[in-house]
Amino acid sequence: MAAVSRVLLLLSTASAAGLCEPWCSNSCMELNGDTQLECSACLEPHLCRPGQPGYGRAAGSAPLADSSASQCEGAAEAASSTPPPRKTVAWPSAFVSEWQVGVCDLQKVHHSQVSRAMLEEAQAPFIIVGLTEGWHARTRWAKESLLRAHADEPYHLHASSNQSLGELLRWHGKYHMGHAVYPPEGCYSDPWRPYSPMLFGALAGDYKVPPYFTPMATFQMGVGSGRGIGVPPENHPASWFAAIHGRKRWVIMPPDAGTSRSGGPGSEPPEVMSRQNLKLCEPAFKPVGALHCDQQEGEVLWLPSFWWHETCGLDDFSIGLGGITYKGCCDDIVFEECTGESGSSYKISDIAACNSSARKCGTLPITEFE
Repeated sequence: MAAVSRVLLLLSTASAAGLCEPWCSNSCMELNGDTQLECSACLEPHLCRPGQPGYGRAAGSAPLADSSASQCEGAAEAASSTPPPRKTVAWPSAFVSEWQVGVCDLQKVHHSQVSRAMLEEAQAPFIIVGLTEGWHARTRWAKESLLRAHADEPYHLHASSNQSLGELLRWHGKYHMGHAVYPPEGCYSDPWRPYSPMLFGALAGDYKVPPYFTPMATFQMGVGSGRGIGVPPENHPASWFAAIHGRKRWVIMPPDAGTSRSGGPGSEPPEVMSRQNLKLCEPAFKPVGALHCDQQEGEVLWLPSFWWHETCGLDDFSIGLGGITYKGCCDDIVFEECTGESGSSYKISDIAACNSSARKCGTLPITEFE
C-alpha cells in the first residue's frame, strides 16, 4: 500500500514548474525505474535527468496515463537497438521509527591511516578526513573564483561541439559530470559520459590523487548550481568522492537492497529524499539497514562495490571530484569500439581541439604522485 500511495503522490504533483533542459525532452532512454513516473511532466529543472520523475518529456507535457509505458518503451527502442532493462522498486521490509537528520552514520578515518588494502577489504562505507587540506581546489573552486578564472574553459568536449564551464553553470538545478576513462583510447558519449579536459588541463594543479585511489577505471568531477542536485538510487563498482565545495547528503544501503548492478536489470531501493522545493533533501523515511550521512566540505567518502547510494546537495553550489577503482582494476576492462556516429560515441582522438597543440587532453592512468 505504501508503494501505491507514493506513486499516486508523485503523479498527482507533476507539473511544468520550470524550464527543462533540451535533452530532457529526448526519448525515454536509460531509465532508472518506473517509466510512468520518469516520463511524466518535468517537475523541476534539477529533476531533468535519467532516473527522476519528469525525465523524457518536455516541460508543459501532461502526466502520462497507464498506457504510456508501452509508448515510452517504443520511443526507446526506436532510438536504440538495445532498449534499457526494466527495473522494479524493492521496497524495504521495515523502517526505523526515529532517526536524527544531519549527522553522519559513517566511521571517520584520517587519510594517513588509509591504504589500498584497507579500501579493497572495506565491508562498509566510511569517511576519509584530512586528505584535501592541502588542495588548492578548496579555495580556487569556490563558484565566483572558478568562474572568474575558467568560465570560458571547455568543461565538456565532444567530437563535434563543446560546452564551457560558464555556459553549463547557467543551468540552475543540474549536476554536470565530466569524465576521463581507462584505457586512454576508451569511449565517451553524449550526454551520458562526456569527456572533460579540465581534469588534466586547467584544474590539474589544484588536487592530488593519492596512490591508494589508483588505478581508476573512471575519473570524474561534478559541478552544479542549485540546492537539491544529486543522483537517485544507483550502484557501481567501488568509488571515492571528495566534496570540495557544497555539502552533500547521502542515503546509503547495502548491495542486497536491490538486485540491479550498475544500471542493469533487476530491482533497486526506493528514493528516500524529497526533491520538492519546500522539502529538498529531507528524508521521508529511513529503511532498516540504511545509513545517512551529511558529507562536509573537504571530506572524502569511500563506497565499497555496489553499495546503493542516493545523494542530494545541501548548498546552492556543489563541486566535487571522484573516481571508480576496485580490486583487480583495471585489467578486467574490455576494449570497446566507438561508433563515432553524430558525436554520440567518440574517443579523445576524434575531438578536433585535442588534435592540436593548443589544448592538453590528458586521460587515465594517473602515474605521477608526490
